[in-house]
Amino acid sequence: MRLTTPIRTKDLILRSLDASHARGPYAAWMRDEEITRYLEIRFAPPDETALEQFITRMNDSVDNLLVGLFPVDSAERHIGNIKLGPIDRRHACASIGVLIGAKEYWGRGFATQAVAAIADHGFGACGLERVEAGFYAENVASQRAFKRAGFVEEGRRVRARRSGDTRTDEIVMGRLRDPHAG
Repeated sequence: MRLTTPIRTKDLILRSLDASHARGPYAAWMRDEEITRYLEIRFAPPDETALEQFITRMNDSVDNLLVGLFPVDSAERHIGNIKLGPIDRRHACASIGVLIGAKEYWGRGFATQAVAAIADHGFGACGLERVEAGFYAENVASQRAFKRAGFVEEGRRVRARRSGDTRTDEIVMGRLRDPHAG
């Protein structure tokens, strides 16, 4: 699914990617162990052709939204991605995953802005009632970003993920459109 209109936050423009973005910094991020250390993609990093196919597949999907993150003050600079989906229309829910690939933007609140914006888009344009995310317990930056975007920790999957040679917990967080609805 593509965005018909970009989403703007205080510091970001979220807009649909096209296959050409696979040839920019995106491919380099997928080969950087520090950037991918908490991503499942690290087990089989894609090349540019695979990234082009992924972008095209997401754009053609009716149940997934992949958008790039671009700073307002440098609107052509691709610094990361956020994905909403797959959307489960029967249960009106979807997962969110975010990646800030440009390290100089880490710790500056961009992930929080992107997560809040894509959650709001999911509640509005997509008609979702719930959005959720799961991540490695030691990924403190993601926990902080999602918490600041209104998500609450709902549970922990004990030793559900492999981190190096050890097992680690997966934190599950969620946000409801209306937390008081029955």
